[in-house]
Amino acid sequence: MNISIKQSLVLVALLAVISVPTIAAQNTRMANNQVQFEQLDLDGNGFVTQEEHAQFQQVRISERQEAGYPMRNLDSSNNRYQQLDSDNDGQLSADEFATYQQTMMANRGSNNTKMGKGMGGGGKGRQGMMTW
Repeated sequence: MNISIKQSLVLVALLAVISVPTIAAQNTRMANNQVQFEQLDLDGNGFVTQEEHAQFQQVRISERQEAGYPMRNLDSSNNRYQQLDSDNDGQLSADEFATYQQTMMANRGSNNTKMGKGMGGGGKGRQGMMTW
C-alpha cells in the first residue's frame, strides 16, 4: 500500500482532532475529583476546623463507597488533618491545603510503581489516592 505524504498528514491531523476531546475529558474528570478548599470550609470563614474536615470526610467516603470506588488508605485518613495543619494552630488555611495537595501530587508522580495496568490502575480509584 502506497500512502502519499498528503494522505499521511490528513490522517495525523484527523487523529489529533479525535484525541484532543478524549484527553480533555480525562483531565476534567481528574480535576473534578480533586477536593477544593472551599468544599472543606463549610462555614465559609476561610479556615477549616477539624470538625469541618471530619464532616466533609464522612460525606466524601460515603459518596465514594456508593459510587463503587474501592476504599483505600482509610486508616491514614484519620490522621490527615494533622498532616494538613502544618503549623498546628488548630485550623487549616488555604495555603496549608494547597501545599499539602502539591506535595501529594508530586508524591503521586513518584509512586507510579503502585499503579496497575493503564492510567487508572485498571478500575475505579487508584492506589495512593486520597479518600478524604
